[in-house]
Amino acid sequence: MFRRGDGGEGHEYAGWVDLALQTSLTLAISVLLLGWAGYAIDSWLGTKPWCTVIGALWGAGGGTVWVVLRVKQFADRKEREEHPQGHNGKQP
Repeated sequence: MFRRGDGGEGHEYAGWVDLALQTSLTLAISVLLLGWAGYAIDSWLGTKPWCTVIGALWGAGGGTVWVVLRVKQFADRKEREEHPQGHNGKQP
């Protein structure tokens, strides 16, 4: 297996694979968890399927926001690693 810093062929992709796994699991878990919570509320209140739909949509929305922020953070870090002096030639 490739480890970070071993100079292996897949070294430059390690961070992207990690990000892909984090984002896919975050989206899936947030939709399932909040969808399940909505289903439980629906069962308790007898309002099927409204709370289930709302919970799943909230999970999708919240998961999407987290993914966008995480990808932006990752891209910014990669940019700083590739260009440590910034765009104007000054040290950060």
